[in-house]
Amino acid sequence: NLENPVHDIQSIKEILIKDYFFQPEGIITLKNANFEDIINAFNKLKSIVNENTNLLIYYAGHGYLNEDTKEGFWIPVDAEGREDSTFVRNSTIKVKLGVIADKARHVLLVSDSCFSGALLREGNRGMSLDQKNERYFQKVAKKKSVQILAAGGLEFVDDNYKGTRHSPFTYYFLQSLKDNNARYFEATDLSQETSRNVSVNTVQPPES
Repeated sequence: NLENPVHDIQSIKEILIKDYFFQPEGIITLKNANFEDIINAFNKLKSIVNENTNLLIYYAGHGYLNEDTKEGFWIPVDAEGREDSTFVRNSTIKVKLGVIADKARHVLLVSDSCFSGALLREGNRGMSLDQKNERYFQKVAKKKSVQILAAGGLEFVDDNYKGTRHSPFTYYFLQSLKDNNARYFEATDLSQETSRNVSVNTVQPPES
């Protein structure tokens, strides 16, 4: 059993409400979710997002990689051993995410789990901060986007970093949110900042 994903999610929820204008009534929290809970949550999001929605999905929990097929999974609490028919497939997550992204304006999926890099195909680092101005932010805010930030590549990740009750990825994700003083904080910049700190301080390089 993992000790800290619920604490990870609660801490992220608190800072998003306190510092980033997220509304409590607009946040859906699943604790110790089973297979049906996860699928139903994606389906619910599909039904409530619209062309003005900016959506963040944050998963903290177990992940699994089938070494033979290289297929990745999220592991719900009702999973049965290594029977991957009881796991949530990355392919399912991508399809659900794609349907949501077609209806929403901006979608960011963050996956803090072992083998989360299996969700990704290629990275896009975006522009440097010195190339961005007010006009740039106004322009990109109107364009549709879907991005994925993964805690690690195809390896195991830590659950309790230096006794903080956070994974190393969530710890530095939170630090990036806390340290930000800019008027705008793009998902790309959040990804770069978190990835840099995790890579420098741990052996767990995130991917995006």
